[in-house]
Amino acid sequence: MKSSEVPLLHQGVLDAAGIDQLIGDIAAMGEVLEIQVKQGAQQRADTVPIGLAEARRMLAEGAATALQIRYAFDGDIWVDTLIGTANGARVVRMALPKPPG
Repeated sequence: MKSSEVPLLHQGVLDAAGIDQLIGDIAAMGEVLEIQVKQGAQQRADTVPIGLAEARRMLAEGAATALQIRYAFDGDIWVDTLIGTANGARVVRMALPKPPG
């Protein structure tokens, strides 16, 4: 992979209200393709049939330590990873590269 093909990452930290806004924006403007839930430091993330509201609840209650939400928006596929913190979540976002051609 060439360095020009490496997806640009965006990072930030959100409080609970910011997480709610992010989840609401994805629900309103995106098409959720997959949600992976990580439920502990020693466990792998699993793709589960879960909605955004349930995933948000799990993160808020500590039942999930991290979420990875893959969604379509404006012709691109995006991946948002939310890693739970004491006061919200660290968020890492990237657009997946488009296939050649």
